Amino acid sequence: MAPSRREVKSVAPGELSVAKLYEFMVAAVQPRPIALVTTVDQYGLVNIAPFSFFMVGGVNPVSLMFCPNAKGDGTDKATLLNLEAAGEFVVNIANRAMAEGVGKAGASSGGEKVPATGFTLAASSLVSVPRVVESPVQFECRLHTVIRHGTGSFASIYVIGEVVMIHADASTFEDPSVLNPIGRLSGPQYLDLAGPEIFEL
Repeated sequence: MAPSRREVKSVAPGELSVAKLYEFMVAAVQPRPIALVTTVDQYGLVNIAPFSFFMVGGVNPVSLMFCPNAKGDGTDKATLLNLEAAGEFVVNIANRAMAEGVGKAGASSGGEKVPATGFTLAASSLVSVPRVVESPVQFECRLHTVIRHGTGSFASIYVIGEVVMIHADASTFEDPSVLNPIGRLSGPQYLDLAGPEIFEL
């Protein structure tokens, strides 16, 4: 049976609005893992924020990359300001039990962020930034570099961190497949790998 013909539309990114590009890109590239990033500001206030533009950079040395892209007004997010000043951050991997708190971390702002999530913070081993106890894996990171690509509204910003300490259940080092983190799909949808199941926040 011959494949059905389909109409292909070619579009340069500049022809679409930033909002439309975002909607298209997050639908085209999914599922995406979630980095629940903790940082500390100059006053010692802990910030916690989820980022689904996130991936492993490599293992020699172990590195992680996430994108705290510029806000709509072109200014930097608190996460980026904090980690650039301190040179440290923690990436906490999220599972289904943490989903509601992850959603609240994304919706809250300022000093109310951590209390709103219900998460418990604990001191890290090698960095000054605390980690999230409920997370199945916590990566203490030192900042390697920040790459700015573009300017203005929603400009692309890449943060590369070198992992200096990993915290996880002892059993998961023997069998990491049991971790079953959640991933972001498009819109309000998330993927629970333990199911697998699609759910919404």
